[in-house]
Amino acid sequence: MISDASLPEHELTATSSTVVYQNRWMTVREDKTVRHDGAEGLYGVVHKPDFSLVIPHEDGGFHLVEQYRYPVKARYWEFPQGTWEDRPDADPLDLARGELAEETGLAARTMTLLGHLFEAYGYCDQGFHVILATDLTRGEPHLDDEEAGLVSRWFSEAEVWQLIAEGRFKDAPSVAALALFAGHHRQLAGRAGDARRYGRGAGLGCRRTVRRGCDPRCLGRQAAVREGLGTHAAADLRAGAAGGGGLHADRRGAVRAAASGALTPGTGTASPGGRASAGRPRRSCGRIRCRSCTAAYRSR
Repeated sequence: MISDASLPEHELTATSSTVVYQNRWMTVREDKTVRHDGAEGLYGVVHKPDFSLVIPHEDGGFHLVEQYRYPVKARYWEFPQGTWEDRPDADPLDLARGELAEETGLAARTMTLLGHLFEAYGYCDQGFHVILATDLTRGEPHLDDEEAGLVSRWFSEAEVWQLIAEGRFKDAPSVAALALFAGHHRQLAGRAGDARRYGRGAGLGCRRTVRRGCDPRCLGRQAAVREGLGTHAAADLRAGAAGGGGLHADRRGAVRAAASGALTPGTGTASPGGRASAGRPRRSCGRIRCRSCTAAYRSR
């Protein structure tokens, strides 16, 4: 077995490069190469600009698009995706918003970058940014001429996995994006589980119970948890907050305000129309603090 320490930084280098084909979408070149051990070779490389792939998530499911893919002579479902050939250096989030609106008519109030992957780095240098789109609103799609016949539809998560099993969802970047989404979802679910375990169901960010007087500014963090996990988790947080879970009476109003979105994150006060004002906290939540509590404690 060859250890990484014994290999050079670049195991394969080009001694010459020739462009053999080029159009507005791609460049194909042929490189003569030499390995670190002196062996010579030939490598064909396809250069294409990076693209953005959007995961429109809503109500426990996804908005997918289906279109005819000429190279494989068939129609398949996939996530909205694309690039701007005239703006290869476009911001990935701007590109994602544009492709989402163009192909589905949807607009997202929240866009979360999940990661960057390569599509097929055995022969192509193209990568793609995976972006989660939530808090969706509907509009009219505006398809390019090349996208004629594209249709969009919402599927539950179970239905998406069924499409994959039936061979109707074969786009490799879309399947890889699902893996990033699943990891992101598990991470959020783990945080919410810790909050319910240590915060007595209130959805707090602290690892202590709020009997210790947790800084109310932590309550704003559950808004992010609610946005990431969707309606079911939000219902769980609201139920936990409404039940009180042994909270001091002066903290119940703050918990309920945060669960209903009335608490302004980072202030510890209820926004206009809110049902309670948390006021200035008496102390921090103890030795084990979340980041919000630590910052608030140091600012006092």
